[in-house]
Amino acid sequence: MPQHRWPANVELVASSWMAEGARPAADAGPCPIPIERRVAAAVAAGFAGIGLNRADYEALIAQHGAAGLARVLGDGGVRHVELETVTGWWNDDPDGTCWRAAYDAMLSFCAHFPVRQIKLNGEFSAVPASIESMRAGFVRLAESAAQAGTIAALEPVAFSNVRNAATARLIVANSAGHGGGVMLDCWHFARRGIAPDDLGGLTGAEICGVEISNIAPDIVGSLFEDTVDHRRLPDEGVYDVAAFLRAVGDAGYAGPIGCEVLSIRLREMPIEAAMQTAADSARRTLNAVAMVRT
Repeated sequence: MPQHRWPANVELVASSWMAEGARPAADAGPCPIPIERRVAAAVAAGFAGIGLNRADYEALIAQHGAAGLARVLGDGGVRHVELETVTGWWNDDPDGTCWRAAYDAMLSFCAHFPVRQIKLNGEFSAVPASIESMRAGFVRLAESAAQAGTIAALEPVAFSNVRNAATARLIVANSAGHGGGVMLDCWHFARRGIAPDDLGGLTGAEICGVEISNIAPDIVGSLFEDTVDHRRLPDEGVYDVAAFLRAVGDAGYAGPIGCEVLSIRLREMPIEAAMQTAADSARRTLNAVAMVRT
């Protein structure tokens, strides 16, 4: 079988928290760095897309309006955005105060700018929702996403009730390719001790996005602190990120690669240096990966 490398022109996406130079938190506010500067830094570093978290997105819409934000992104050279994150979506929300209003607001931006996907997380409480209720809720979100021209992307997270690709696949089920998909972040594989090639049976048609970073040999602080403060660059940790990329490529995924290096180290840099450092590491990692395809 011939060997292939990831194409040199594969698109990179700067994840929301990294692109904002911000520490993820439940009560996070809008990013203090002007969106114009963030866009310029990401594009100059070679990112084709950027992410916006919920609070930041809502603040930018209030400041610029949807059409205005779309102009800032497009004029700056951004090709697409990812919006995040929505949780609680398996619950009924008749008055729209829990999650529906936020999700609908994100969907509405699709009319103004290419929204590649909207990230969804599972539950973080001690008494999680059932897989059945989550599957039913996901169907509704995927249908809405398909109508808007985007994807509802469910991301397994190491400390949620959706901890691995196999669980995410059960929830997404028949919605894959019909407005729904699974977003794979190799950090959550690494910290759960999941082998790089254990994709839970996912095919390329079911995978809608991929993110890379790396880990230190041991957890630093709590698992949450390690998640948001101490990730390593893709080519600087102990996890076999190349094997992970090879596995998703062999499964048939050939879309953009997100870079989500949440670390104090990057946050202490000017946003321009942080974006360039992350992009260079991602490119080195991708250039080193040889994939076998039939």
